[in-house]
Formats: sequence, C-alpha cells, structure tokens
Amino acid sequence: MIDDGLQQALYALRSLLLEKDDYDDDFSEPTPYAVQVAENLLLGAELLLKDDMPSTIATTLGDGGVRIHFRHPRKRLRLVIPAEATGFGYIYHSEGDEYGSDNDISIAALLNWLKWLKADG
Repeated sequence: MIDDGLQQALYALRSLLLEKDDYDDDFSEPTPYAVQVAENLLLGAELLLKDDMPSTIATTLGDGGVRIHFRHPRKRLRLVIPAEATGFGYIYHSEGDEYGSDNDISIAALLNWLKWLKADG
C-alpha cells in the first residue's frame, strides 16, 4: 500500500505535466526522463523507508528538470533531477547554518538523506 507522503509526492510530480499553460519556449515542462527518474527514486526509497515519506512539493526547473522539496520544520532536503541523463543532479540538505549537497542521486543516497531528515537529532 502506498503511504500518503508517497502518494502526495507522485501526485505533485505528475501534476507538473498537466500544467501545459505554464510552459513556453523559455520555460520548459519536465522531460519524460526527469519525471521517470524522480518517480523511480521516490518509489525505491519508499520501499526501503520504514515509515511514511515526508510531505513534498514538486517544482520544475524550467529547463526540463524537476526539484522535489521534502518538508520538515527545521531541516531542508531537495532532490534535483536534470532534464537528461547527461545533466547534473544532486541532493541538497541543510539544517541551521550547515548545508551541503550530494552528487549521488541513487535510491540509496535518497534513502540515507530521508532518514537524516526524519531523525530527531
């Protein structure tokens, strides 16, 4: 059974494809590659996550890539998927004044950062 957080994430991601009026020559809709990679990462991480996926927001980057924001009161976690396989994707994380990025956008890396996001410490 799909948890509410994952269902929300997939809905938010797919809704980017429905907003055709928001896109033009200067601001591209998400590519099939970006959407498929994001869906695969979310589904894979959710299978291994022991509890619910955090609440999310999905946005387009305007170049065909997508960004998934995972919500938390004190921490920030963003998954950035490029428009094409040759692009640069990353996971951005921050808490207070500390921040960084991880160039590994695998299921294992996303799972690690989701656990970090959900940890109390």
